[in-house]
Amino acid sequence: HTVLRAPWIILVLALLLTATLYYPWNRLGSEFMPPLNEGTLLYMPVTQDPAVSIGQAATLLQQTDRILKTFPEVETVFGEAGRAQTATDQSPLSMFDTVVNLKNPDQWPAGMTMHKLQSKMNKALQVPGLSNIWTQPLKGRVDMLTTGLQTPLGIKIGGTDLDT
Repeated sequence: HTVLRAPWIILVLALLLTATLYYPWNRLGSEFMPPLNEGTLLYMPVTQDPAVSIGQAATLLQQTDRILKTFPEVETVFGEAGRAQTATDQSPLSMFDTVVNLKNPDQWPAGMTMHKLQSKMNKALQVPGLSNIWTQPLKGRVDMLTTGLQTPLGIKIGGTDLDT
């Protein structure tokens, strides 16, 4: 009965209580997990020709691995083309996985950041016929398994009629 006798007071209290959520709401990030620096990059180029041969895939993979090894921040590079015999690997032959293990940032040139390094690598890897995708190994695998998409950004379209 008290609520019905003083509805304006209850309304003001409810608005004040809601207003207290403003500060925590502003501090929430856009992702569930904060971005991790794994110390490793995952370079996943995709060929524009989905029917790439094994020989062409091997040649492209060796070419991109050689380019990545030229960066002083890189410790090791390991690339693979093809699919592993596991349910978690959805990669076709036209998509490569290259793990780029990086040296400790204190061994990098002054002023170099992960974002700058990735940008320089992407510029160096403008290979005709390849579309570059960059992520980190753990984040990339989690994103692929949870969304079914091979890139951090994508659009899934569903329906009964493809034209519509």
